[in-house]
Amino acid sequence: MRISLVLTSFLFSILLQAQNLVVNSSFENYHSCPNTLAHYNKFVKKWSSASFGSPDYFNVCSQKMNIPNTYQGYQEAKFGKGFSGFHSYIKQGQYAYREYIIGTLTQTLIKGQKYKVSFYINLADKSRYAIKSINVLLSQKVYYSSFSSEISEYDRMLKIKKNKNQFNFINIKNNSFYTDKENWILVSQEFIAQGFENFIIIGNFNNNSDTEKEIVKHFFSKKMAYYFIDQVSVEPILEEEYNSTRTIPTKKAPVNRLQKLSL
Repeated sequence: MRISLVLTSFLFSILLQAQNLVVNSSFENYHSCPNTLAHYNKFVKKWSSASFGSPDYFNVCSQKMNIPNTYQGYQEAKFGKGFSGFHSYIKQGQYAYREYIIGTLTQTLIKGQKYKVSFYINLADKSRYAIKSINVLLSQKVYYSSFSSEISEYDRMLKIKKNKNQFNFINIKNNSFYTDKENWILVSQEFIAQGFENFIIIGNFNNNSDTEKEIVKHFFSKKMAYYFIDQVSVEPILEEEYNSTRTIPTKKAPVNRLQKLSL
C-alpha cells in the first residue's frame, strides 16, 4: 500500500511538471554558478533581463550570491537550490527604477484556451516598502527595453510598431500588499490566451506615482521593494478540471404512482 502511494505521488509530480510550460521554472539550471550581483543573463539558463535594469540570481552553490544568506536578507528556496530576485520599486525622486525577468515557454499558447499563471514571491528583509502590483506580460517575441524604468504601455506600443511584436498583459487581481518576509506567497491568475504568447515577463509595470506601497520596516532600511521569486508556472486549465469545480444540480428520482398511493 505504501509503495502504491509513493508511486502515485511520483507520477502526479511528473504530471504537474509536464503541464508547466515555463522552461527552467524554478531557476535550477545555470550556465555558471553566480559570483556577483546583476549580470543575470550570464548565469541563469532560459531567463534574462527584459530591461537595462538587471535582476539577480541566487544559488546554494555560490558564496557571493548564496542561499539562504543573500545580500538582501535570509531566505530559503521554495523549490530546489536556486531562485531569482528583482527590484520592483525604488524611491529616487520621480525616477522609477525597475527590474524584470523574462522566461521562455515550451510552446506557443493556444488561442481561446484558458491558462493559469502562477509564481511564488517573498519580500526581502532589507526592503522598506511592500507593493501589490506585480504582474505578467506575455509576448510573441523576446522583449528588451534599453531603459531601466518601468515597461509602460507606450513602450509596448513602440515594440508593436517597430518589431511587429504582440503582447497579452495579465493584471493579477490582488487587494493586499505582498508583505511577508518569512514565507513564500503564491501569486496566481487565470487568463485566456490570444494565441501568440511565447515568452513571460514578470515585474511591476507601474510608475512610482501609480505604485501603491506600504512601509514594512523602519527608516534604516533601503527605500525600495525587492522580491525573491521561485517556481514560475503557466499551465493549461483542462476542461475536465474546470467542470469538476462546478456544482451540478441533481434530479430527484420520480416516485412510482403505486408507491405514492401506498404512502
